[in-house]
Amino acid sequence: SNMQLAPDGTILVAYTTGPGDRFSVVRFNLEWLTDGTDSFGDGPDVVVDDRSSGYSEAGSGWAYGLSTTDYWALGYRHDGSAAANPGSVATFTPALPASGTYRVYARWSAGTNRPDAAPITLRRGTTTIASLTVDQRSGGGQWNLLGTYSLSPGDVAQLSAADAGYTIADAFRFEYVGP
Repeated sequence: SNMQLAPDGTILVAYTTGPGDRFSVVRFNLEWLTDGTDSFGDGPDVVVDDRSSGYSEAGSGWAYGLSTTDYWALGYRHDGSAAANPGSVATFTPALPASGTYRVYARWSAGTNRPDAAPITLRRGTTTIASLTVDQRSGGGQWNLLGTYSLSPGDVAQLSAADAGYTIADAFRFEYVGP
């Protein structure tokens, strides 16, 4: 295998799984490997990426994207359409260790073809905790603070593709503030 640190802060790893296999290349965001504070005393903040077990999606057309480099971890999902697609929803379910106050952040890959008011809803079952919109045309490649909320294990963040533009479902971060 071969590993290289790229100028943009990503780590490229090339490897094979056995003799005669083709090389596979994995791209890691260095921030993904080093980010997070020891908020809980035993590990980093809770991050749910589009490739993690806490991610799910409803509706049709969702696809992987790599066309820009400002994504978290290994890429992002997009709804596959520049048109509004209200039936398509990405759900991020964090494994929160306890009920309490959390700062909630979202991350996306920005572009001029993204929605200017992508709807995000924080939910506890069928109850809405908060509803807001984000402009995915800017603010890409960074953790964008959505607000501070009282959350419990089982709560979710949902991103809807109801606004026109390619809706980007990349990652959510939940930073524990206190009880």
